[in-house]
Amino acid sequence: MPCEAGVQKVPESSLTLQVEESGFQGEWQVSLRGLDSALQLDANRDGEVRWPEIEHRRADIEAYLGAHVQIVVNGTPTRVGFKQLVYGMRKQEPFILARLTGEAGDRINTIGRQLLVAAGSMYSQSPVGGRRNAAGRDPGPQTAR
Repeated sequence: MPCEAGVQKVPESSLTLQVEESGFQGEWQVSLRGLDSALQLDANRDGEVRWPEIEHRRADIEAYLGAHVQIVVNGTPTRVGFKQLVYGMRKQEPFILARLTGEAGDRINTIGRQLLVAAGSMYSQSPVGGRRNAAGRDPGPQTAR
């Protein structure tokens, strides 16, 4: 039975996971401002990152994001795959929505997520079937913003 594992937020980033019996899907919104400083995405150096500048950099972006997220299923780190990258604007700032997926060998009982970003590292773990934020409280209905 699918359930939502909650939303993990760090500055300029938001991760939502949808947990299924033996796998998960998620959406990770990441500010392009943070990615630009790491990957030099502003090819024309005009101070703004636009889709034409990054559409050919998908492999670089996925590699960077993959190195900066860790999903732990039943205590074991799980490989994260990226299905799609979507460019968008939020509060007049460009961002990437990375649609990700992962499979577990067994039924998922607990899932944890860690985002490793320039602002630091945050980790939280939730039992499947219950949503908890980083403080261990039920955050109520939430969606990726």
